[in-house]
Amino acid sequence: MRATKGWCYTDVWELGYWLLEILPPMFKHMAAHGCSYPGNDEFPTYETWQAWLRKMAADIEYVQEENVEKRNEYKEDFHNSFNMRPPEEEPGSKFVTITWNESPDHKEITKKYFERMKELDAERREKLILVFTELARKIPTLWD
Repeated sequence: MRATKGWCYTDVWELGYWLLEILPPMFKHMAAHGCSYPGNDEFPTYETWQAWLRKMAADIEYVQEENVEKRNEYKEDFHNSFNMRPPEEEPGSKFVTITWNESPDHKEITKKYFERMKELDAERREKLILVFTELARKIPTLWD
């Protein structure tokens, strides 16, 4: 489908995710291998253009879902707070067994983790709007 239409069904199923995955490498490639720049007041030199392209790549990577959780300082404690038994402790099992932990410590870290994720998600949404507003302003200049 990509060869005939330029997109495929899996791109559509996760369109937002796909855009956030595909744009950074495209911006990085254009910054590293492009041979032109807008030459306007905002980007008077090739170097200013390259810097903007690299910044856009970094900003988009910053708002990728998998990178948001990395900024949650409670992530490791939250994931380690579950009751997990490796497969070798479960005869005949090939899978890790995870059970809910009802301890007060788990409840507290879970609360902190999800509160922080709400904050990070709100930050992510604001940054997404800023990044795509910036991108929309520059659409006419995105060619090489």
